[in-house]
This record gives sequence, structure tokens and C-alpha cells, in this order.
Amino acid sequence: MKKRLFSGLTLLLVLSLALVGCGGATEDGNGGDTEEGTEAADPVNLQLGTGGSAGTYYPLGGAIGQVWKNEVEGVSNVQVNETNASVENIRLLDGGSIDLGMSINFIADYAHQGIEEFEEDGEVTSFGVMGVVYPEVVYAFANPSAGIETVADLEGKVVEVGPPGSGTAVATRQVLEAYGLTFDDIDVRNSNFGDAVSAYKDGGVDAVFAVVSSPSGLVHDVTSTHDVQFLDIVGEELDTLREAHPFYSPFVVEQDEYEGMEADYETVTMQALMLASNDLSEDLVYELTQAMYENTETIAETHNVGNQISLENALNGVTTPLHPGAERYFEEQGIELE
Repeated sequence: MKKRLFSGLTLLLVLSLALVGCGGATEDGNGGDTEEGTEAADPVNLQLGTGGSAGTYYPLGGAIGQVWKNEVEGVSNVQVNETNASVENIRLLDGGSIDLGMSINFIADYAHQGIEEFEEDGEVTSFGVMGVVYPEVVYAFANPSAGIETVADLEGKVVEVGPPGSGTAVATRQVLEAYGLTFDDIDVRNSNFGDAVSAYKDGGVDAVFAVVSSPSGLVHDVTSTHDVQFLDIVGEELDTLREAHPFYSPFVVEQDEYEGMEADYETVTMQALMLASNDLSEDLVYELTQAMYENTETIAETHNVGNQISLENALNGVTTPLHPGAERYFEEQGIELE
């Protein structure tokens, strides 16, 4: 696709004559020199908050960022930042440290309302939604030798619950509460996904929670070398979870998805969103949104979750305001936020 120029991008004269009468050159935002007397568009360098390198956000964010750099004229670089994901990304957006960030939909909702993880922050409304990127799936699995068959059996066990400030940590807490447990009832570990898997393989933890795409390379990595007991989220506990937190929907991972599975895995799903700072212009976010949804095949060449990005699902589970640029794009596509 030909690069698109977002309107309103300021032009500047990059060189001026030196006072001593000699011509000079200044380095532009791409590291090159511009000749005297020429004009160039201000380069836009974007900061994108993702998640841990072993999860989905970080590599997928890199793939999306590359599309933005290639397809949106004026975007000279997208710096992909490894973070603790959802909660932290919203706080970084609010503080102006990043321009774009990924988050689970219910975390974005909590931020706008100033509840749950954002009760002390108050209402955080400095960002707008660009749309759904892919469905997030809660994976909970345990070492079969630890005598854990259900989430309720995690009491007193060593459990990786996700990094502080991550959507995984919030989802884990909510799932445990549906089973009558709190973090005080388990031996909590807050490693990133990569370290959590390593700890599981080494026998250092009894169980792991991860909120990732499905299928998940992270889970494939574990099941290809180690036995796991998937912990279903079903029955009365599922009803309790959904009554308290309506963002969750039932999700089934089919039996042949991972090695060693003896039955379907019944769990829950939410939605991963791309968020943009309200400080970004409507025109720029329009172009970024368009590029993300109209180059999914290119994104999928780098990360297969790109195949799950679709206009059809772009506003599923979105309860917080859209960024004006994204809203304009979706209106042109005949898609409205309900």
C-alpha cells in the first residue's frame, strides 16, 4: 500500500545559513542529512507500550509498529516498549510517556471509571480506543504431580499470577475470587511470562496463569516438553465470575490444540485493545487505525495473531470512548460503537 500522509503534518525548513556565511547540514529524524534549502516533514516518532517479551503484546506490537512505519507517511519510527502490559500501559499513556498502548478491554473500562486497579488514580480519560486487536484467553495450568485438578485446589500452592500492573494479574485475582480464594490463600509469584514458564519447567512453581492469544506459542512451549493439567473455568464459578465481571465470555480450546490434551479446555476470553493518547491528532490516529486494519496479512507474516485482527470484530467488547480518529475511520466503514 502506498504511504499515506496524514493532514496537518507541519513542514519545516531544516537548514539555515550559518552566521559566518558557510552552508551547513543538520541531521534529520531518520539519521540522515538534508541539503541546504530543502524542506522535509517533521518526523513522527511514536512510543508504543506493549507487554513482556514472552507474551503476545510485545511481538505483535512490533509487527503492527512496522506496518505503521511503512504505511503512514511521516511516521519515521515506532519504538516498541516492553512493559508490564495493561494497567501500566494506561498509566504510561496518562503520564505522557507513551503515545499508544495495548490493554485488555476491562482494564480500559476500569480506568475510565476510576475503579478496581484505578481507584486511587481516579478516572483516567486521557486515551481513546483504536479498536480490538484480538481475543485474549485466560490460560491456567498446573503440574499434574501437585495434586491440582481445579482452580479451588490452588490454595496453599505456589502460583505465577502475572506481573504487577498486568491484565493477567487482575484476571487471575478475579478468577480466584470466583472460586472463593484470594492472593492471600496462595504463594504468589509475579514473574513475566517467560520467567513463569521457566519456573514451571524447573519445578519452582505449581501453577501458572497467563492471559494471551490462542493458540499460544507460550503454551505450546510448555506442553511440548512438560505435562500440564489445564484448569477449567466452568459451572457455578464461571457464572459467579461473569456476574461480577461481564467482560468475560466462555471460550473452548479444542483438544488437539496442544500436545498431551485429553479433553477440550474450557476457559474464558476478553478482548485486547489498541489505545491512543488523546494528545495524538485525529488525522494521525485515523491513518494508524486504517493501516492496522487494512494490512492484517502483512502483520500476520511477522506474528500469526495478525490473522485475528478484523473489522468485523473491531468494536466487540469496547465500552470506553473511541479516539476521534478511529471513530471517523469506523464510521466510514459503516461500523458504530453500540
